[in-house]
This record gives sequence, structure tokens and C-alpha cells, in this order.
Amino acid sequence: MFLLLTFACTQPCGSVKDGPVCVTDSGTNGDSSANGDSSGGDSDTDTDTDADTDTYTSEYTVCDDGTAPFTTIQAAVDAASARDTIKLCPGTYDEKVTISAFNLSIKGAGMDTTTLASTSGTSLTTDGVTVYVTDMNLGGVGGASTGAAVNATNSSVELDRVRATGLTGGYGFYGNNSTFTIDYSYIEDSTLGAVIDQDHGGGLIVFQTVIRRNAPSGSSAGGQLVQVNDASVQLYNSIVYDNTFSTPTGFYLNGGTQIIWFYNDVIANNTYSGSGAATATLEMVTGGLWENNIIVANSAGGLQIDDGPNATVEYNDAFSNTGFDLKATSGSVSGPSNISADPKFNNPGSGDFTLKSGSPCINAGDPIFGQDDTDGSVNDMGAFGGPFGVWTP
Repeated sequence: MFLLLTFACTQPCGSVKDGPVCVTDSGTNGDSSANGDSSGGDSDTDTDTDADTDTYTSEYTVCDDGTAPFTTIQAAVDAASARDTIKLCPGTYDEKVTISAFNLSIKGAGMDTTTLASTSGTSLTTDGVTVYVTDMNLGGVGGASTGAAVNATNSSVELDRVRATGLTGGYGFYGNNSTFTIDYSYIEDSTLGAVIDQDHGGGLIVFQTVIRRNAPSGSSAGGQLVQVNDASVQLYNSIVYDNTFSTPTGFYLNGGTQIIWFYNDVIANNTYSGSGAATATLEMVTGGLWENNIIVANSAGGLQIDDGPNATVEYNDAFSNTGFDLKATSGSVSGPSNISADPKFNNPGSGDFTLKSGSPCINAGDPIFGQDDTDGSVNDMGAFGGPFGVWTP
């Protein structure tokens, strides 16, 4: 649909260091090593021509073994100035970091070698700032209304090549009038109230990211995988699988007047563990766009649309979901471009959701010009279709 064309300049737009701009990233579109490859690196300056506001200036190095000027992240943050970079050595940093005075970049040495994980509260709290976090593992302990990994208020936070794992407590990521951009990342193996909660304005952008094996449970945080209220959400070329949720809805999406957009995703094998009747794995309360997705084998049902007249749901494969595949409580989601067929994944039990030869999802996505696969053929349904479909989870 036409909405994606507004983002097709280089990669999806998001809050990349300085707000909602289109940028070129050296480790992105078409780079099979971008997801989880700390060697690719992001340059310290984005491609916007306003160098006065986009350049990150001084660098402060933190090593927990005492071999650098700083041994804690917070000490380096306190010493830094606006648009500086905090560079972390490999190691584990058990601390609660707060950034509220100015915009900063925090760069680890790799998601498998650098860990920020508070054992007593939220690992990263932001208020009124833009923060760019890359190449690290994030943990933490959330409260009843706070995030475990990140708690953001009036902020823009980009997480790039991040692995968030072992999160406990309230929320994994909590945003209040904030924007989260999560790309080339993993959110996995966490037991908490909800994986992501985005409220009261702002937005959530998830791109080439895997959300798997999480088990949110009922508490004051809700028990959903993702909860969005009065905020935009865009999820594309991403995979959500093998999660368990305890509330009747896995994804509760109430955008208010904001956009809701799911494009070229796989939502598979997610399980409802609650005691009451399930509503849906995916519930879109307000109108939005769902295209080129594969929604398969979810125990709470597939996609429920509560505002059918204002929703576009087409070129999706919804198959073998318990109870229903696609459903509208008002209007309709039926159409000849939606199918219900086994997508024929290569090895979903091992997390491989690429398509076998002969899959009915191959060349079955939206044929609109500009959204073809990288080989020039029609968009494939699923996480590996479309112009951003070449990536390795």
C-alpha cells in the first residue's frame, strides 16, 4: 500500500539519534550480517546535513576492570556533555543508569560481550532526551509501572543490535509519550508483566527483530506481549514466535488517532495460558494496515479487527490459528488477497521461518511497484519478503 512508499527512501524511518528522519545505516537493508553483528557498527554521524545537531562529539570509555577513565556508566554519563558517546568495554555492568540532561549515545562492544543489567531495578531510565543504544545485552528488573530494560518518559530511544534477555518484574520496555525504535535486535527469554508497553503518545517501531520465548504473566503490568494505547506502532520484517501470554489478547493495539502498521512479519506458535476465554493473539482496536504477514498456529486465534471500516487487511496468510484466523467485530477483513494455507516454513521448530520452495506465500504479497523482493519478484509474504527482506536472524 501507499503508506510504505513514504518510508522506502533507504530504510524504515524512526527515531535514529535525533528524531523521526530517514537515514542510511551502514549495517542495514540487504546486509545479512546486520542483525547481531557488532562488527558492522554505526557511524557517529548520521546522513542528515545538519552537522551542528547530528554529530556526536566526545567519547567517554567505561571498563568495569578499571583500565579506562570510568568504571561505571553513570559516572561517564555525569561527566559527558550533549551528544557525546559513552563507549563500553566488554563486561557486565550492574547499575541503574539515568539520562535526563541531554542526548547521548551508548555503545557496547557486542550483544554477546557487553551487558547492562541492573539486579535491583530499571537498567536505563530516560526523561526528555534522545538516546541511541547499540551493541549490548540488556537486562533488568521492572516495577509495577516501570520498564526493566528501559523506562522512557518524553524521550526518543533507539535500540540497535541489542539483545534483551532475562527481564523480570513489570514491563520489559515502558514508554510514556516516548518513541522506541528497535532494530536488528532480540527480545527473548524473559518473565515479566508485559514485554513492551507504549502509552500516551509517541510510537513503537520494530524492524528486523525477533521476539521469542517470553512469558508475560498477569499483574498490574497486564500480561500482554505488546500493549499500545494512544500511540503508533509499526512492525515489519520481524518474527514473533514461541511466546506465552496470560491475558486474553497477546498484542493489544489501540492507536487512537495514530498509525498501526504490520508489514511482512511472522506471528507464529504463540500460546495463551490464561484461565478465561481468549480474545485474539492480535487485537487491533483502531484502524490500520496489515499486509504480507504470516499469522499461523497461535492458540488464542489470529487477528481480530475491531474497526473494520478503517482497516486494510490484505495479502496475509492466516492459517491454523485456534478458533479463527481473521475476524472483524465490525466491517470485514475478507478478501481474495488473503489466504489460509500452510506457509511451508523451512524449520520453524528451530526458528527458521524462511519459506520452502513451493510455499503458497512466495510471490503472494502486495504486487505494488516499489515493494518487490530484492530479486525483483513480487513481494513474498512473511519476514523475508519485500525490499527489506534480506536479513539473517
